[in-house]
Amino acid sequence: MNKAKNTSTKTSITKADLKKRAIKEFVLGAVVAGAAGAISYASYDAAASSATGGTYTIYTGAIALGAVYAVKGLFTLLFPSLVLKWSNKSSASTKAAKQPAKAEAVVEDEDGPVAPKNEKIEF
Repeated sequence: MNKAKNTSTKTSITKADLKKRAIKEFVLGAVVAGAAGAISYASYDAAASSATGGTYTIYTGAIALGAVYAVKGLFTLLFPSLVLKWSNKSSASTKAAKQPAKAEAVVEDEDGPVAPKNEKIEF
C-alpha cells in the first residue's frame, strides 16, 4: 500500500536572508519618503516664490508609507532574532489553522450509544 508523500517544502529564512531583505526595505522606504518629501518641498517652494501665490501639494501618503517601510527595515536589522521568532510562531499558527476540523457524531438509541457509521460530515 503506497501512500503519497507530502511534497510541500518548508521555507526556512536564515538571518542572512532576513538582513538582506531588511536592508532593501530600509533603503526603499528611505528613498520613497525622501523623494516624496523633496517633491512636496519643491511644490511648496514654487507656490511660495510665485508673485500671485499658488497652491502646493504635500505627499503625506508616500512620506508615511516610506517611513513605515524604513522603520520596519531598521527594526528587522536591529532585532533579527526577534523577527525570526515571531515568524516561526506565525507559521506554526497558520499551519494549525489549515488542518481541517474532525467531528464525530455519537448516536444513541434506547439501548445506549451506537457505534458511528463511516459517514463523512462536512460543515
